[in-house]
Amino acid sequence: MAGLAYDYSLFESSPSKEQPRQQKPQLKMVRSQPRAFAGAFSPKVVCTFVVVVALVTLIVYCQVCLNEITGQISKLKEEIEILESDSLRYASLLESTVSLRAVAEQAEEMGMSKLDQYQTSYVYLYEEDQITLPDNQKPQKADDNVFAVIGSLLGSAKEYFGGK
Repeated sequence: MAGLAYDYSLFESSPSKEQPRQQKPQLKMVRSQPRAFAGAFSPKVVCTFVVVVALVTLIVYCQVCLNEITGQISKLKEEIEILESDSLRYASLLESTVSLRAVAEQAEEMGMSKLDQYQTSYVYLYEEDQITLPDNQKPQKADDNVFAVIGSLLGSAKEYFGGK
């Protein structure tokens, strides 16, 4: 009775309305032409790959150069710090050896004593005065040239004839 309420005959396929069965297409195996990478080596893809590799290589090279320069800078900074500390050490050592107290102590050890005020004598020179050294005390110049010899001859002739 349940079958009377519903008419299933409409859903049944009739042999006249039936469509012809479609056959499955047959696949052919072609081994001579691999199609998996057919578009992989096109000029656009190759150029893009070359540009990307060049950029990555450039970035790596720049990082290597930056690391080398940073290492050099840090070594130079360490060297500067060492030199500054040596400079301070040598400056303090020089200051201690050149101080007036150290010089006075060294002079006393050598047998020297400080002059009193009355022991000091001053020499005042005016424009007309000259200091002349005897021939044996004149400073010798290693590079006397022709002009120096002529100048000295003229100077001695001037003194001889009484010129100023």
